[in-house]
Amino acid sequence: MENIDPKKPFSNEEAYQEFLELFTNFEYKLYGKADFQVVEKDDVEFDLYGGEIHYTERDMLAISKALRHLNIKWKTEITYCLFPSKNYPGILINVRSPEAPQADA
Repeated sequence: MENIDPKKPFSNEEAYQEFLELFTNFEYKLYGKADFQVVEKDDVEFDLYGGEIHYTERDMLAISKALRHLNIKWKTEITYCLFPSKNYPGILINVRSPEAPQADA
């Protein structure tokens, strides 16, 4: 494992793939593995679209726990949020570094 640039963590393909696989290989309680599409990606964040699925509290807690382990491994502070999309039906997952731009209020 090489060091990654904390300002551009997803410019490292190995790190990006591990964070992506956390969400795409996760067994969601109600749906199993979700068929996510990466709809936006740059060096500081990426957005996933999985259709109109429901995320349980247990799903979110397990993902957060796994994300903590990846953050320790890669020495990063990656977080995620769920948000309604204007371009896709349902919810997107935004996976982001602290360097990702803030949404306009």
